[in-house]
Amino acid sequence: MGEAAGGEAGKRPRKGALDRAEQRERIVQMVGLGVSYRKIGVAENLSHERVRQIAKEELAQHEALSNLNHQRLQILRLGPSLNSLGKKTADGDPRAVAAFLRVLDKLDKYQVMVGAADAQKGFWRKRLSDKLENFSRRNEENKQAKLRREQAALPAPQAEPDAAPQSDAVKFSPEPNIENIGENNV
Repeated sequence: MGEAAGGEAGKRPRKGALDRAEQRERIVQMVGLGVSYRKIGVAENLSHERVRQIAKEELAQHEALSNLNHQRLQILRLGPSLNSLGKKTADGDPRAVAAFLRVLDKLDKYQVMVGAADAQKGFWRKRLSDKLENFSRRNEENKQAKLRREQAALPAPQAEPDAAPQSDAVKFSPEPNIENIGENNV
């Protein structure tokens, strides 16, 4: 009825999960380098719309950082454009000047946002570090207080008497009394 997977004309062979993950990685890297979705699609045998979807999905996976990642991605994408337009501007192309200024303006906007986010990250790191330091200090103080309480709860060691009173002491003479030995036995 039908041929094996990928055998029909016009059909793409199915890729395994590892191949798809590697392809997604390549796509994100190329998008980061500023390659257009159409050129990536041609290189990866995908439509430009599918490339856009993959790039969007990859950024969405990191939801907590997606806005910051988007801004960083834009900075990465604008870098090559800025270099290219800078060369054209240096060569005297009047149309490149306006485009160069627009790219530069966008780049500045994204860098300010990323810089503010990084500054906030530094603030939160410092705050976390301070909390950990305080926790450690309080923990050490609590251990010391507990040790002092345990030592206070132990009974005080009793002083041993130096010598027993004379009336209770048994007196031994170092030498036996030889005179009295024979008298009682006879």
